[in-house]
Amino acid sequence: MLTTKKAYLFDVDGVLTNPEAKKVVELEIFDEIIKRLTVQCSVGLNTGRSLEFILKEVVSPIETMIKDKSVLKNIYAIGEKGTVWMTCDEKGEKKITVDQAVSIPVEIKEQIRLLVNQPQFKETMFYDETKQTMVTAELRPGKTILEFEEPRDRFAEKLKEIMENHPRGHEFRIESTCISIDVENKFVGKALGAKRFVMLLQEKDIEPEGFICFGDSVSDYDMHEELVRLGKNSKFVFVGDKARLIEKDLKDVVFTNNCTDKGTLEYLKVT
Repeated sequence: MLTTKKAYLFDVDGVLTNPEAKKVVELEIFDEIIKRLTVQCSVGLNTGRSLEFILKEVVSPIETMIKDKSVLKNIYAIGEKGTVWMTCDEKGEKKITVDQAVSIPVEIKEQIRLLVNQPQFKETMFYDETKQTMVTAELRPGKTILEFEEPRDRFAEKLKEIMENHPRGHEFRIESTCISIDVENKFVGKALGAKRFVMLLQEKDIEPEGFICFGDSVSDYDMHEELVRLGKNSKFVFVGDKARLIEKDLKDVVFTNNCTDKGTLEYLKVT
């Protein structure tokens, strides 16, 4: 096993991208990530977003900014909470893998697609057609997080009815965020994404000297918790509201002065 420099594991929404703009607006974040890729640090992106979104908003901009494509071998994109992932070889060529075993049944997907398009929901949300293993209704561009709250909660109640009336409904859970509502296999999550990151590194015979995770929600803490469970040296950089972690073990947690993507950049620039 080859011991390398630190490995960085980032949530995407609210950590790298601005949650309402849905893209990286703190462009220096790209410079900081490239700096680390270039010195052979491993960088993982662990999110509920589709792989298509990660590639478009994070990986592709990095790819256009670097001359030596071989450094892309150090980046790992893990989408849909651990079920879809991308790695690159020594030439920067991408390989994409999808775990179909945990996918939502087609008939449930279709029911949710029809639900999203009902008048009381379609004004504030849309069905994310880029997801491959889970289902997401997302905040519509031009709408605010505040406008999304009430219809999202009503939508969640309708989703519960769909799950209760399907023979496999018990296999899935409903997860709400400030910009989306997801239906996903109970097996998936940020912990699975972190475990997947470790497995992908092991496939390349890489053992980092330590891991640094970045998140802005309680579910992101699961990345750090899973790495500790796996016996890894892990630190968690939290760029969200400190009150959200009040019940967590804060021994290896770092809080930034700024929040969300600004907090991520703050930490990267001084370490």
